[in-house]
Amino acid sequence: MAITINGSTSSPSYWVFKIVVTENSTSIANNTSSVTVEAFIGRSTERETSSYLQRPEISCSVGITGCSNQTISYYNSGRIDLAPGEWLSIGSTTFSSVPHNDDGSKTVAVSASFTSDVSPSSGSASGSVILTTIPRKSSLSVSNGTLGTAQTLTVTKKHSSFTHTIVAKCGSASTTVCTKSSSTSISFTPPLTWASQNTTGTSVSVTYTITTYNGDTSIGSNTYTVSCAIPSSVKPSVAITVTDAMGYLSTYGGYIKGWSKFKITLTPTTSYGSPIASYKITANGATYNSQTVTTDIIKTSGTLTISASVTDKRGRSGSASTTVTV
Repeated sequence: MAITINGSTSSPSYWVFKIVVTENSTSIANNTSSVTVEAFIGRSTERETSSYLQRPEISCSVGITGCSNQTISYYNSGRIDLAPGEWLSIGSTTFSSVPHNDDGSKTVAVSASFTSDVSPSSGSASGSVILTTIPRKSSLSVSNGTLGTAQTLTVTKKHSSFTHTIVAKCGSASTTVCTKSSSTSISFTPPLTWASQNTTGTSVSVTYTITTYNGDTSIGSNTYTVSCAIPSSVKPSVAITVTDAMGYLSTYGGYIKGWSKFKITLTPTTSYGSPIASYKITANGATYNSQTVTTDIIKTSGTLTISASVTDKRGRSGSASTTVTV
């Protein structure tokens, strides 16, 4: 990259001045660029005839944002002839460590001014130059996953000496995966407890934030969001309690066909916060959709099965059954 910045001189009709700014290289580790500035005096194209500089002695001060000024010195004991449009390089200077912003970007102001013992006696040029944005922040590769199942986090670093801290967040829950680690392959298991962050769906969003460090200095963060499924094992369960609604059990020691009625109560256990949306009880040849029911008079004798299920707001169901002797 070479950028030309045109300036002016004390004799603008005869002489012109320019600087050429070249970015030579960048340092990812140091977040700096090497920049060379070369200065030129030229014969104006407004003049059709050549002219000369007789034993010129020129001192040119050059400045770049964030660096100390440097000086270019030029001397020639002879005569320098220049045709219209022709340029004389009076020298160059290199700024080896031009600092960039923390995110790697940088626009610098570049200026140069000279004095001479011959015409033109002075001149200057100034302008801004956009330097290469230096890659600084590490990137992270992570796929969709399942809560309770290990995932591999793959880190791509811009420099081998950089470290990184990774934080995983799901809703209001978060955990630190690693702190200032140099590893590029990290195993992490999203906790099953994060299912409580979505009580009506079957997946959650997990956000990974990776912050890159150069020593103790943070040089930026990247954020990535993936989806993690709530495994099918996350579902409610239910317990069944059966009593004799008519009281014959205590009188006769059992349920009596044609006399007793079942009173059935379901006690659900929710899974990671998902409320129960519906109940189902099957008993005595009928189906009921409530948590507590009293059946009609028991129609048959023998060993009867009572079954029940509950469904939560994730759409997940749990079931149970029990037997009663009539």
